[in-house]
Amino acid sequence: MKSFKSLVKPACAIILTLGMISPLVVFAKDNHCNAHPHHLGAQPQQFKKLAKKLDLSDEQKVQVQALAEQIKSAREADKGKVKAQREAFRNLVESNASEAELKAQADQMVAGMSQHMVQASLNMRAFRAILTPEQLAKMDAMKAERDAKRDAKRKKAEERRGEKE
Repeated sequence: MKSFKSLVKPACAIILTLGMISPLVVFAKDNHCNAHPHHLGAQPQQFKKLAKKLDLSDEQKVQVQALAEQIKSAREADKGKVKAQREAFRNLVESNASEAELKAQADQMVAGMSQHMVQASLNMRAFRAILTPEQLAKMDAMKAERDAKRDAKRKKAEERRGEKE
């Protein structure tokens, strides 16, 4: 008869694996990023909104417009790839694929998300390079204000959850 410890370890491994894969299944099923493209980083229209608030010069506006067009074309090129990866994962889940196959596809999806995050950071760096020191200070102040509002909302939500318990 197998010992309790020898049964618990594989059971825990299965539970942990399913716990890591299930968010990806939900992600693949819901097409969540199609509904919320901001989850993949700054969008071209966000740069345009910032440009209005920061009172850019005409030259800066041209540079921001070029950056926005570059971002938009790169995103359009990647859109089909991301959709195909989600569809492939969904098909693997529905066909009862092995854990190794699911993990391999999930790793591809994570690599794509990682690329998007890096590209979003590079895009923001390029946008910040266009700005003057005064505009950078104004943008940083706007970000601090936005962060403070978000933190206040989170704190309020946590207090409400605490009252329910």
